[in-house]
Amino acid sequence: MGTWGAGILDNDTSCEVRESFYEKYNLGVEAAQIFNALLEECESDLRDEERAYNVWLSLALCFWEIGILDDELKS
Repeated sequence: MGTWGAGILDNDTSCEVRESFYEKYNLGVEAAQIFNALLEECESDLRDEERAYNVWLSLALCFWEIGILDDELKS
């Protein structure tokens, strides 16, 4: 993984999460199902403290972009 910058999408992990989210979302998959699928897909990233933040921030951005970011995901 390369670090490009300080922005939410400035790394490979965040870009991959966002791309996977929107691939599923554009096929009509419910956001909750996408969330659960991505947690499984990103299991190894979530175990790594540095990469975990990239997963969570990218998911939060996706949920914010579609207008359903809730307090649970924020925390």
